Amino acid sequence: MTQNKRTSSRLRHDARERMKMTGEKYTVALKAVMDAGSSNSRAAGREQGEEQAGPADTQRAPDDTRDRS
Repeated sequence: MTQNKRTSSRLRHDARERMKMTGEKYTVALKAVMDAGSSNSRAAGREQGEEQAGPADTQRAPDDTRDRS
């Protein structure tokens, strides 16, 4: 017997926000949010304010390689 997982609170929230913006019904908005989240989950995270680590070349140099003038 297969049991379906519950929809996460993040997806429910995003679907409600989409409903307010577009006027779609909840099920349509939820499906659109789920489809968008599965195709590019990293981009969706950045839109919600998750901070991503920068490239390695922009990080601080170790103490022993800095100029000590």
